[in-house]
Amino acid sequence: MLLRLHSRRGYLRLALALTLLYLLGLQMIEVGPARAATCTVADGDIVNLKTTLTSANAGTGCTEGISLATGGTYTLTVADNTVTNGNGLGGNGLPQISGPGKVVIYGNGATIQRSNAAVTNFRLFYISSTGDLTLDNLTIKGGKIDNGANVNAYGGGLSNAGKLTLTRSTVTSNSSVSSAASTTNIQAGAGGIFNENLATTTLNNSIISNNSAIITVNTAGGIQSGGGGLLNNDTGILNLLNSTVSGNSISVITPTTNAILALGGGISNNGTLNLLNNTVNNNSITVAAGGSVSTVGGGIFSVVTANLANSTVANNSTSSTSTSTTTQIISIGGGIYLNGANAGLASLTIVNNTAGFSGGNNTSIAVGGGI
Repeated sequence: MLLRLHSRRGYLRLALALTLLYLLGLQMIEVGPARAATCTVADGDIVNLKTTLTSANAGTGCTEGISLATGGTYTLTVADNTVTNGNGLGGNGLPQISGPGKVVIYGNGATIQRSNAAVTNFRLFYISSTGDLTLDNLTIKGGKIDNGANVNAYGGGLSNAGKLTLTRSTVTSNSSVSSAASTTNIQAGAGGIFNENLATTTLNNSIISNNSAIITVNTAGGIQSGGGGLLNNDTGILNLLNSTVSGNSISVITPTTNAILALGGGISNNGTLNLLNNTVNNNSITVAAGGSVSTVGGGIFSVVTANLANSTVANNSTSSTSTSTTTQIISIGGGIYLNGANAGLASLTIVNNTAGFSGGNNTSIAVGGGI
């Protein structure tokens, strides 16, 4: 399926958004390679990595950036700090990025990862509302947020409340999890990156892959999960240019008979989303429960504002299963779900996406395998 924009008003809005994305792309080309005056961190040297991050964040050193070892691996075993208020709750493996300095990390193909043997859960980076972080040619891997009973979990790899820019970088195999019994409503989302209210995240030539939001718990309340790969919260801005969102997932396996809502296996957007020249493929939502279930937007879920152009959305899926025969099951938009007054679409290829369900009552539906 190829979609082209017909609304003149929508075309003008989309043209403006895409122009801004193009200019952002030109600016980000200047990020690499690392300059000669950068601070260097030897392969695996976590102590020095934290020291240089702290200095760059304060604006007292490493002002030309931090350069990691070519192809190096930096493995974190414990959390460095913890966010105790706001949406980005949980542990962080590296010092918080809060300014006033702008932090630039030249990865040179390196990986920063949470150890599989770590006994505590933590993401890799947290950027506060006053922080500014740029990652170039770096992989962020293995972060995990699971905040325990009655506490929501967002941003398995990175949580951004300020400004975050990724160029030629990969965010992979991170997760946000709710696995403790709850007495209230619970939420787990943004397995890869969480973009909070008023924050801006921009990706250029980057990959968001194999991240997950997982809920495996019974609860006395409802369940909501959004963004297996990326979650853009209210009033946030999420820009993707020449990037890939692939293999991300939302999985909710629970016996609860309360309502479950799962939104955006690849990307969940509640703010402003701009996509140009991207691929969104093989993302999924899978829910199996005992009550009413709604799975919406296997590839992309969006409300409020979305501008999508010259992109492919393929092989994404939503699947809802319930043991109940008296409640409604809804599966909508295997590829894309858009619900908002501000949507601009141009030259999209939408193929091989599916929406399906089993169980539920006779009002249950599966609609819009593609969009």
